[in-house]
Amino acid sequence: MRAPRFSLRAFILVLFILSLVGSNLFTSWQLGKLRDENAKLSKELGRLVISDPTKINVIAVPTYEDMLWRWRIHVPKGSGPLHLFTVTQDVPENGFPANSGSSGPFRDGEYLLTAAIRPDRNGKWQLTIAGPQSSFSMGIAEAAAAWLGDSPGYSTEQAGASGTQVADPGERLALLRIRAMKRTSPTSSSSAPGPADGVMIWLAKP
Repeated sequence: MRAPRFSLRAFILVLFILSLVGSNLFTSWQLGKLRDENAKLSKELGRLVISDPTKINVIAVPTYEDMLWRWRIHVPKGSGPLHLFTVTQDVPENGFPANSGSSGPFRDGEYLLTAAIRPDRNGKWQLTIAGPQSSFSMGIAEAAAAWLGDSPGYSTEQAGASGTQVADPGERLALLRIRAMKRTSPTSSSSAPGPADGVMIWLAKP
């Protein structure tokens, strides 16, 4: 049987097609790598990348300071005003407390929100929340503030800590959930079920 023969033109055409395929694959790999690097950089800098403008978009901004948290928040148009709710004790393990203080409103737009726990001039612990136009402080009852001093530790959940977090405007969005731990032995501690001392901050419609 005679072996198949290929012309020089066919060989060049096949080589050209293979080069195009290889070039496209390499370009796709480079673009994917650049997207991953951009997402990582945005997370490290706390830059808000709005993936869905019809929803609430939140990213945590690194502060590198104890008891200080910051977020960039996008409130979509037409969602209606949102309020900020807070509690400084009886923080549930899941879900939201029944009773809380609130402030607002947060209308459509982008906001930089900062929360900090600091002692006041009398040495009493207080939670301060500052937005673009106003700020407020609320005291933390002494009986509920033991975890801020000599305590076995606490757990922290912060919205947007792993990148931009998206939520429907009708949902309640927990920005911060801190729960004091219980000591289980002289050298260890763990989260206890049920409400615990701590701080919780969330966004919701009034």
